[in-house]
Amino acid sequence: MGKPKHPKVYSKNQIKKIKEVGKLVAATLTMGSALCKEGTSTLEIDNKLAKFIKDRGGKTIKGFKGYEYNSCISVDEVIVHGLPNGGKVLKEGMIVQIDCPIKYKGMWADSAINVEIGKVDEENKKLNRTAFECLMATIDIIKPGITIGEVCKFQEDYAKENGYKVVKDFNGHGVGRELHEPPMIPYYYNEKNPYNDYKLKQGNVLAIEPTLVTNNTMVKLSDGWGFVNEDMTFGTSWEHTVLVTEEGCEVITKML
Repeated sequence: MGKPKHPKVYSKNQIKKIKEVGKLVAATLTMGSALCKEGTSTLEIDNKLAKFIKDRGGKTIKGFKGYEYNSCISVDEVIVHGLPNGGKVLKEGMIVQIDCPIKYKGMWADSAINVEIGKVDEENKKLNRTAFECLMATIDIIKPGITIGEVCKFQEDYAKENGYKVVKDFNGHGVGRELHEPPMIPYYYNEKNPYNDYKLKQGNVLAIEPTLVTNNTMVKLSDGWGFVNEDMTFGTSWEHTVLVTEEGCEVITKML
């Protein structure tokens, strides 16, 4: 195995473009949040997101590694990569995750939100809130000089301190020219991660997405994309794309 690819450090001109696509992602998810209402199917939401993105010159993830939809929409026990479905109609008590990477002017940004439909189960609500808080707390520690290993460990420590586990099947990542770029950013300290000692630099762009569960026994659904826990318990993630700045970082997919 050769040396791992070096994480990209983006120029001011490239960062300008990444910020533009970040704003489009944020606007799209703002609209997506408003679409999450009782009686609406996840396929209807996906179709409307696609139109919104394409009308503004953006490109969805349709076709990425053979994916056939424009976003991932995961409901309740589906933790990640849920497929939009005309038969999946939203109703009170559901928690809906919309994960919506977009390419615009040659650059990608990636973000995921969760929307609670009416009154939801209190335990699920707590996990959802903690996953968001874990994301934001992780973003708060990102700055030049901190290592990827420290970022990874922080996510798992935060989850454990709040009574949860992190999923070990997926990871955050660099993002920019490609949707998935170095470095790999697992939600835990993985000794085998070749980027553990990489010190973040101004101009790095990262997708941070800690995924929290109560029981980490992930299995893939028969559709080949979605993942659930064996016991079908709730789990979820929130995600933002962040730019490492001179003294910290900037969330470029922040919803207004």
